[in-house]
Amino acid sequence: MKNLWRAYLAMALLVAGGACLRAQSTYGTILGTVKDKSGAMIPNATVKVTNVDENTSREVKSDRNGDYQVLNVLPAHYSVTVSAGGFETFNATGLVLVARQTLRVDATLNVGSMTQSVTVEATETGVIATDTQVIQETFDPQKLLNLPANVRANGNTSPYQLIQTLPGVQSDNSGNFSIQGGIPSQSQYSLDGISITDVTGNSPLRNAFPSSESIAEIKVQGVGNQAEYGQVGDVTTISKSGTNEFHGDLFWYTQNAAMNALNFGQQTKPHLVANDFGVSAGGPVVIPHLYNGKNKTFFYGTYEGFRYPQSTVVQDTVPTAAMKTGNFSAEGVNVINPFTGQPFPNDTIPQSMINPVAQKFLQFFPNPTVGNLAAVHSANWIVNKDTSYNSDQYDVRIDQYLTSKQSVFARWTWKNINQLTSNDLLVPSNSNPDNYKMFVVAHNYAILPNLLNEARFGFTLNDSSFTNPYNGAAFSQSLGLQGLIGLPAFFNGLPVVDINNLTGFDAGRLNGSSQSRTFQGVDNVTWTKGRHTLKFGVDIRHIEAIDPLGFIGGDNYGNFSFSGTFTGAPFADFLLGLPTNTGFDNVQMDNDGITDHYNAYVQDSFRVSPNLTLEYGIRFEYHPGYVDASGNIGNFDPSYARTGAVVYPDGHASLLSPGYLQSANACPTLGSKTGGQTVNGVACMPVLSASQAGLPQSLRTAPVRFMPRFGFAYRPFGDDKTVIRGGYSVYNTEVLGSIYYSLTGTLQSATLTYNNSITNGVPAIQWPNVRTGGAGYTVAPAGTDYFGTANQINWKDPYSEQWNLSIDRDLGFNTGLRLSYIGMATRDLAVGTEPEPVVLLDDLLCGSTADEPSVSELGCD
Repeated sequence: MKNLWRAYLAMALLVAGGACLRAQSTYGTILGTVKDKSGAMIPNATVKVTNVDENTSREVKSDRNGDYQVLNVLPAHYSVTVSAGGFETFNATGLVLVARQTLRVDATLNVGSMTQSVTVEATETGVIATDTQVIQETFDPQKLLNLPANVRANGNTSPYQLIQTLPGVQSDNSGNFSIQGGIPSQSQYSLDGISITDVTGNSPLRNAFPSSESIAEIKVQGVGNQAEYGQVGDVTTISKSGTNEFHGDLFWYTQNAAMNALNFGQQTKPHLVANDFGVSAGGPVVIPHLYNGKNKTFFYGTYEGFRYPQSTVVQDTVPTAAMKTGNFSAEGVNVINPFTGQPFPNDTIPQSMINPVAQKFLQFFPNPTVGNLAAVHSANWIVNKDTSYNSDQYDVRIDQYLTSKQSVFARWTWKNINQLTSNDLLVPSNSNPDNYKMFVVAHNYAILPNLLNEARFGFTLNDSSFTNPYNGAAFSQSLGLQGLIGLPAFFNGLPVVDINNLTGFDAGRLNGSSQSRTFQGVDNVTWTKGRHTLKFGVDIRHIEAIDPLGFIGGDNYGNFSFSGTFTGAPFADFLLGLPTNTGFDNVQMDNDGITDHYNAYVQDSFRVSPNLTLEYGIRFEYHPGYVDASGNIGNFDPSYARTGAVVYPDGHASLLSPGYLQSANACPTLGSKTGGQTVNGVACMPVLSASQAGLPQSLRTAPVRFMPRFGFAYRPFGDDKTVIRGGYSVYNTEVLGSIYYSLTGTLQSATLTYNNSITNGVPAIQWPNVRTGGAGYTVAPAGTDYFGTANQINWKDPYSEQWNLSIDRDLGFNTGLRLSYIGMATRDLAVGTEPEPVVLLDDLLCGSTADEPSVSELGCD
C-alpha cells in the first residue's frame, strides 16, 4: 500500500504540472475475466479488442488472476477475441460500447486447438452493468431517429426535448430537466466532453446540439458519478464518427396544416408550413491516387436546414388621422390650452402649436384600419407581421489513427438561427440571430499498456442577439432633445414614449447581445497497477458571460410619459411636447463577466475480487465569482456594525449613483469609514473599493471544496445476472450567471427622473427640453434607500450529498430489472432573505441560511 500511495502522489504531481485544460472523458472500458471450463483463471491470455466500424484493434494480456481491461475505448461496435495456448479461441461479436460505459465480457475457454473457436453473440454478454455503481441511460442513433417524437415539430431542430423520455428525467413547466431528483441547475451538459451549459445563467444551451443525424448517442447519468465528473446529473452527447464503409443519406421532414387534425374547439386549422432538409455522409478519407485512409482516417458530416415561415397578429390602439392633426372633436373630451387655462376652440390644437419633436414621432403612428375610423377604440389597427424562424447548421468530424498507440479526433459544429419578432406601431421587426460555434480536439495516447493519457480542448460560443434595421440613433439625434446624457450611445435605440389609452412607442433598445463563451479542456491520466485502475485529472474552464445592461426602457435615449395632466387628453399633451415626467440614464457598457473555474480529481477502481469492485476518489473545485470588465457590479457587506458597507470594483468609482450614496448617508470620502453627518446616532456608511474591503474584484470570496466519492459493485453469485450496487458521493454545484447578474447595476443605477409642471403658463419641461433645473435623482429618507440584491461576502457554493443502493437482475430475453433507492440532500442553496433592518440601509441579501433553505433555481430575483 505504501507504493500505491506513492503512485497516487506522483501521478497527481504529474497531472498538476502538465495539464492546464478542462473537460470530461467520453471513452469507455471493456473488461472481463478469462477462465477455463472448471473455473480456473487463465493468466497471460491474449485479448484482442477490435473496433469493427474502423477495423482498428488493441491487444492486452490477462493478469495472474485472469483479469483484463482495455481503457479509453471509443464508443462503437466491437468484437473481443481471447486466445491462449492449449485452448480454443473465444470470440464475442456484436458488442456495442457507449460513452463512459464499463462493458464486461468474460471468456470461458475450452480445451482444444487455437485453430478451433467458440463464438457468442452480444445478447449473451448481459444487459446490466456489473462493474460500476453508476446508474445511466442511453439513446443510440436508432432510438434518436426512430422514436415516435418529432423534435422538429417544436419549431427547431434540437433533440434536447428527447432527454425527458429517458428514465429518471423529469421536466418542469419551463422545459428544464431534473435528473434523478436533482434541481435542473445541478446537471452538466456536454458535447464530446465540452460543456454546452449557458454561463449567463445555469441551464443548457438547448440549441447547442448537433443535428440528430450527427449524434451517435445521448447518455444521462444521475447516480454515482465518479470524481471525474462535477455534477450530480450529467448529460453527454457524442457525435458520430466515420467508418470503413461509405454511407450517407438525404432527408426531408415537412409539416403542413393539411396533414393535421383539428384541435379541440377549433373551427379552422391554423396555417402551418415547415420544412427541414439536409444531407449526411461518412466513411474513410480517400483521395484517389494520393491518399487511402481506410483503417486510419475517417470523416462524418451533416448539413441541416430548417424553414418555418410564420406570422403574428399585432393589435394596436392608435390615434385617428384627425387627432394627429390636433383635432379631438370626435373624442368627447375637452382639450385645455395649458398655457392659458382655456379650452381650445372646437377641441382642436392649432397646427402652429404642435411640437416639432412630436411631429417627428408621428411617422411611427399608423392610421386606424379597423372599426370606426373617426374615433379611438381598442385594437383599431390590426396587421400581420412576419415572425419566421430559419436555421442552418453543419457538423464535421475527422478521426485519425496516428500510430497503434495514438489517435486524435476533431469536430466543428456551426449553427445559425434567426427569428423575426414584431414591434408595435410602424417600428420595423427585430431580427434575433442565435449563433453557435463549437469545437473540440482530443488526443488519446497509450504511453504504456497500463498507462494512458487523454488530452482534450474545446470551446462553446453562443451569441444570442437582437438587431433592428432602423437607425434609431440618427432619428434620436434629429429630435434635438436637450438635456439627455450618454449620447451618442454605444447601442442603437429609440426614446420610449408612453401615452395613456394608446399603444406606446416602446421599442427602446434596438440592438444587444447576450454571449455565453466557454473555453475548456482536460488532461486525464489512467494508470493500471495490479487490481487498481487509478485516474487523475486537472481541468480549468475560462468563462465569459456578456449581457445587455439597462435600467429603464429607453435608457440613454429617454423615457417620456404623457397622461393628460395638462390638456385633459394624453395625446394632446404629446402633441404639445408636455410629458408628465421624464427619465433617462447613462449606460456606458454592458455586463461583461469573466471568471476561471479550477478542478482536479483522483480516483481508483479497485477490483478486490472478480465479484467485487470498489470505486473511490476525491474531487477538488474552486469557482471564483465573476469579475465585471465594465465595473457595473456592487455588493453589500453587513459586517460593519449598524450601517454596513457597500463595495465596488477598483477603478470604477465614477459609476456610483450619487442618489444612492446620499440616501444611504455614505461617508463623503470614498474609502473612509468616518466623516459625514450622524443620523439618529449612527455614523456614515463606508463606500469601499474591493481592495479597501480586502475582497477580490468579484466582490465576494469563493470556497475551496473537497468532495469524496465512494461506490461499490458486487456480483453475489459470481455471474453477470445479478449485481448489487451502491455508494455515497458529495457534489459541488456551480453558480454561474444568475448569481453574477444579481450584483449588476446596483450601486450604479442612476436613473434621473423629472416631474413636469406649468407655472403661470410656463412649463418646467417642454420638448426639446427634457429636464428641470434639479439634480434629477431622488434622495430617499435615511433608512429607506434600496440597494437591490447582493451576495454573501463569504460565499459558499451549494453542495449535495447523494446515497444509493440498487439491485439489478438480468431476466433474460434481453431484459433487465433494477430496484433502486436513491437519496439526496442539498445544502447552501441560494435564497433571497431579508436581514435584520439596519438604521440606514434596507438591503436584500442573496445567499443561503440554515433556517431558510430553498430548492428554487439558483439566482436572485
